[in-house]
Amino acid sequence: MRSPAGRDGRQVSAAVPIDPFRHSRGPADAPIVVVEYADFQCPYCAQAAPVLHEFAEMSEGQVRLVFRHFPVFDIHPYALTAALAAEAAGLQSRFWEMHDLLFARQDRL
Repeated sequence: MRSPAGRDGRQVSAAVPIDPFRHSRGPADAPIVVVEYADFQCPYCAQAAPVLHEFAEMSEGQVRLVFRHFPVFDIHPYALTAALAAEAAGLQSRFWEMHDLLFARQDRL
């Protein structure tokens, strides 16, 4: 079986997850999907993260929260590195633990 081709026509490694909902909380069949675009160094994103998590948890299976990286590295110099750290944790099935840790310790980035 061949690996899928990327936008430039080169083969993409099958080991890299391509699922558009790769980093998500809540049931896959939830009728409401909230997509969060966040920067791990943004103070407003840090404030919103626990609220969105609670919203998804309290929805009784009606909401799925999907995380997307949006590092604004020209303003937040450590945002891209933090996003890469979260992705590395995700490869070990620990994305959400790293997500929560990065926001909780944002002052230490």
